[in-house]
Amino acid sequence: MKLLDELRFYVDKSGVFEINSPVSMHDAEYVIIGVPLDFTSLGRRGVDKAPNLIREALFQIETYNYSYDIDLYEVPFHDLGNLVASTVAQKGLEKLENVIRLVLGGNAVPVVIGGEHLITLPIVEALKKKFDQICLVVLDAHLDLRDEYPEGARFTHATVMRRISELIDPENIYIIGAHAFSREEIRYAQKRGIRVFTASESILNTLMDFDFSDLPCHLSIDLDVLDPSIVPGVSYPEPGGLTFNALINVLHYIIGECNIVSLDLVELCGPCDPTGTSPFYAAKILSYILITHWTKKKRISHGRRTQREGL
Repeated sequence: MKLLDELRFYVDKSGVFEINSPVSMHDAEYVIIGVPLDFTSLGRRGVDKAPNLIREALFQIETYNYSYDIDLYEVPFHDLGNLVASTVAQKGLEKLENVIRLVLGGNAVPVVIGGEHLITLPIVEALKKKFDQICLVVLDAHLDLRDEYPEGARFTHATVMRRISELIDPENIYIIGAHAFSREEIRYAQKRGIRVFTASESILNTLMDFDFSDLPCHLSIDLDVLDPSIVPGVSYPEPGGLTFNALINVLHYIIGECNIVSLDLVELCGPCDPTGTSPFYAAKILSYILITHWTKKKRISHGRRTQREGL
């Protein structure tokens, strides 16, 4: 009860589209936190609407996964609500770091729904206070490794991975699906040892030839890693992205290979999509990750294979 009391200082369910949490906060293995922050976007605005849009889509999609014979609502998650709104970016990021620290202290996996990509920074800062070393797996069209963007701004959605590379060993950062970046960024990645896997038809085969770190891992998914013909509802769409099935295959492999202890899903811009389908893709991705990760945890604890053969 003490943990929940502390969390109530930072989160709020008023105005939040509520999904039915299968378990209480006390029994949760996964804690969903909405972070409706959109402070540094210079392009298309609206990522602050994403947490509610994804919840609404979760309410409407089919949540049963045939491959694992499990429904999302059999996964022990609890929806905590949204981070209390802040008019100052730094205050909002500090609140999020405190929430992540508290959730990790309760031995649950924080599942953060953004919001802009800058929110990954306080998550990593909280992880660093719990673990000696961590790794970061990012699925993103962009590298987000600029030192400043725009000029003079060091803490934005376009600089977030640069700031994180100054906090953790850059050789433990893996950026997957990149297909839109500057010369400055790729040179920096090469110099610091950041692994970059560009979007290509053979991306899964490339990943399977690589040994990922077994350190505690944060998984960050920027929806613009997908081709905008599939998900147009992002702030910075870039042609040449992954297909939905390619992304699912990559996620399946990453979840199997990495020791994921937290995750975020960011940059959905619902108002940017006149079709209204982008939130449903985001919801499906979130559902798939939770089911796959939970199935892996059960398989490890019970010592048996749970996925249907051939799928």
